[in-house]
Amino acid sequence: MNKININEIDADFGENDKLKDEHLLNLLGKAYKKEITCRRANIKMEAIKPSTDYVPTITEDLRAHFLKKAKEGKPFPLFVYQKGGKFMMSDDYNSYTLYKELEFDVVPCVVVGDINDVKDVVNLGEPFHLEAPTFEVIN
Repeated sequence: MNKININEIDADFGENDKLKDEHLLNLLGKAYKKEITCRRANIKMEAIKPSTDYVPTITEDLRAHFLKKAKEGKPFPLFVYQKGGKFMMSDDYNSYTLYKELEFDVVPCVVVGDINDVKDVVNLGEPFHLEAPTFEVIN
């Protein structure tokens, strides 16, 4: 398994990128600087709202990897923030699409920043600070 430190990648979101969520990017910047905390939470799928109507094409390799991780008890959490009574998602449309496709009622999440309303939260972990992310190369 190859791991790459995401800090070593030159990422360019582009000014016209419709998927770019400035609010989430600002929250994540604060979280990585340890200015705000995050919490792990299992959230009802109905309370998670994608920031756009984008639906990715899911490859069979990605679907198999997603299912393998879910069966191992290591599902991919969605990074979300609370806004207007919903949990906004804009970081992982692939996992969000697969959770919807597989009809998950509750989804593992990392809530970045404050949580004001917990009515759609099934369980909520303790506050923590984010560490620099890495990602796994599956092919």
